[in-house]
Amino acid sequence: MAKPALNSCFLSFVLLCFSVSATGQGFFNFKGKDKHRASINYPYARSYVYDTKDILFAPAYWREKQIAAAVVFTGATAMAMMFDRPVQQFIQRNRNHTTDQISKYGLEPIGSGKYAVGIIGATYIGGLIFKDQQAKKVAMLAFKAGVLAGVGSLVPKYIFQRERPFESANADPYRFHWITGDATHNSFISGHTILTFAVATVYAKEYRHKKWVAPVAYSLAALVGLSRMNDNAHWMSDVVGGAALGYAFGALICNRNNWGVEISPFKAQNAMGLSLNIDVEKLADRLERRRTLADGLNPTLAPISCPEVQQ
Repeated sequence: MAKPALNSCFLSFVLLCFSVSATGQGFFNFKGKDKHRASINYPYARSYVYDTKDILFAPAYWREKQIAAAVVFTGATAMAMMFDRPVQQFIQRNRNHTTDQISKYGLEPIGSGKYAVGIIGATYIGGLIFKDQQAKKVAMLAFKAGVLAGVGSLVPKYIFQRERPFESANADPYRFHWITGDATHNSFISGHTILTFAVATVYAKEYRHKKWVAPVAYSLAALVGLSRMNDNAHWMSDVVGGAALGYAFGALICNRNNWGVEISPFKAQNAMGLSLNIDVEKLADRLERRRTLADGLNPTLAPISCPEVQQ
């Protein structure tokens, strides 16, 4: 198949899957004594179903901001395809024992989920020990983002069935076997990269007030992507596409569970209590999008109302 046709396929796929804007029913119910509690319960389990539905239908509800972001990341993936071969050759020429060891013992286990689960688990346990509900919430969101991103990566792998660079000495980055071919060809997209970027995005967004978290999280995710190219397991465009979709999954999970209402404790010199911060524009936007989604997908759903905030 000609290169322009392949580029069009990739553009269409990334555009359809770049589901940043979906919003919906959250599972963190802040009421009374439980207003700071994040729990692994039935609403949390049910949210996996709602989030999956929103991932599938989100492009229908995009606005200008999401369309612009999709175009940028789609273009980046398409551009990366043009340099797949020279980048792969450059990395393999400079590959050595040190880079292999770093990849094998330091980075690959993060992308495969071994270390990622440990990091998420440590965050949750820390939240239990120190009664930090924010940490528990971050761990729950990060785990869900990783699961959904990992499962989601299987779809393009099965559809495109792109040959991996290690399959032969003359591996062709433009050779696809498509859905009727051999499912062992599963280069596009990088599953390690989409998982790490999904988890990193949750940490970066939920801990946005800690300036060091985002650089560390995204740098680590980028190194995981580089390790996949070092191991000759993926082309550069596999990694770029995985990073874009990983960010989309992580952002979607965060957006679904933040309504623009924040309740936080404060302590002054002679007083202490709770502060209530409401982002009116964000809250109204979330409610409107959710109402639109509910009307379009299931007219029988009950009307959506503002989350309760008890003083």
